[in-house]
Amino acid sequence: MSAALDWLKAAVTATRQLWKKILGRLPPRSALRSRRTPVAAVAVASALLILLWLAAVSDRPTEQTVEVDLPPAAAPPQPAVAPADTAPLARVAQQLPSSKPAEATDPVALARPDPANSLSVPAVTAAAFAAIPLAAAEAALSPAPDPALVEDSASGPLPKRGADGRVAWRVYARPFAVNDDRPRIAVIVAGLGLSPTATREMIQRLPGAVTFAFEASAADVYDWAQAARAGGHEILLGLPLQGDAFPFVDAGPDALAPDLSPEQNRERLTALLARMTGYVGVLTAGGGEADGGDGASDGDQGGAFAAIDADLAARGLLVVDERSAVRGAGSVEEESAPRIRSDVAVSADDSIAAIRARLALLEALARSRSYAVAVVEPSPAAVAELAAWSVTLAGKDLVLAPVSAVAATVDGTVDGTAARAQE
Repeated sequence: MSAALDWLKAAVTATRQLWKKILGRLPPRSALRSRRTPVAAVAVASALLILLWLAAVSDRPTEQTVEVDLPPAAAPPQPAVAPADTAPLARVAQQLPSSKPAEATDPVALARPDPANSLSVPAVTAAAFAAIPLAAAEAALSPAPDPALVEDSASGPLPKRGADGRVAWRVYARPFAVNDDRPRIAVIVAGLGLSPTATREMIQRLPGAVTFAFEASAADVYDWAQAARAGGHEILLGLPLQGDAFPFVDAGPDALAPDLSPEQNRERLTALLARMTGYVGVLTAGGGEADGGDGASDGDQGGAFAAIDADLAARGLLVVDERSAVRGAGSVEEESAPRIRSDVAVSADDSIAAIRARLALLEALARSRSYAVAVVEPSPAAVAELAAWSVTLAGKDLVLAPVSAVAATVDGTVDGTAARAQE
């Protein structure tokens, strides 16, 4: 735009100078009238001179774009960490997908050029988590998968019920004390695996009792799942459902959809379940509005997705519905798996005040019926608040529990046989 304005100013200046020269050589106005000099000829001559001037300036070089290499950004000061705090990271680091942790605090180093010669900088870098203390050391969960609970398929390993009746939602569960009768609160961090930085920071900075839900479409999702279990975290597989808000809210090309045939949904379900192993169940997420939440409506769950529910139950997986609606835990029968809903949802856009208000609501719900479930989107603010909040629960006679321990809650009472004793 600045180049065009400069060109226009130059054209106006040249035209004015040209007219001054022409008018200076013309005879007086009276003589011009007497001789009847054609004014049109003067205008034509002026136009020709302007065209000649434009042709001359057109050969001038155009504005050039200069690219300058940005110097490396200075890393922000890191808080001092006691050597004991780094103990859990040695084990988890072996499981994490290959990366360059030193670049995590440098947005310029993380930026990648795209075909348009622009730079794409991650929205959240490790520097945003630097002030949050590292989690205390916790025992890794048992190795997974259990060969007796694996079904081989063309898509990959699938969970199945063991010949001895064992099921994934109990075998892969994080140990929890069966005699702990305090109200249980399960916190599920959803959408993990999509951002390597956020996923790595969640594993390193949140207590092991927090459950992690990984996106099936995420790159290196198998490695991320193993890293989470090595850090003591129980895991879920994110199961996308196309809800009644489609196409305004799209759950993705691999989502289960009510307009697909049962065979097509089963094919998609099989491909999704084979993306990783060692998970206790699935977290359903989608684009529904009819039920006031994020998933498909109850009608869809009972109709088009009935076969999906049956398949998940047959494989011994618990189902967590990401809709924010208070509902009791599902029945825990021998031939079925528990089904529970989220009570509180924390968005990545929530302010610190909003996050604290939702955590307070979570505490009140847990006291009123002995359990509560929250689904949290990953963000630096959410991690900081969860880490600080979790250490206060013991003084409030509440306990942070893996989602499997909450799934063992039926009709407001604790089913001790469904939980594993803390070693």
